[in-house]
Amino acid sequence: MIGEAVRLIRVLNGKKLTEVATGLGVSVSYLSELENNKKKQPSFDFINKYAEYFGIRSSAVLFFMEELEKSKSPADKTKAYIRKAMIRTMQVIENAAP
Repeated sequence: MIGEAVRLIRVLNGKKLTEVATGLGVSVSYLSELENNKKKQPSFDFINKYAEYFGIRSSAVLFFMEELEKSKSPADKTKAYIRKAMIRTMQVIENAAP
């Protein structure tokens, strides 16, 4: 899900919700609703702006979003396993962060 991907990227970069919202020129409530999957998919412009804010490619944001979604083809089991391991690692790092 895009919300979880956006949240993980923010948390792993040590940014607070208010800081990112201000930097992106969006409301805190919008970003919070997006992170909690209460908003529909953001525009590609938003994803590009978000990626630029964190100095990553927009494809990285989409990569994490795709992994967090449930629909995976059987042919991609190995790739899916590796992506899941990456996401779990990020979540462990998030939980260990002060």
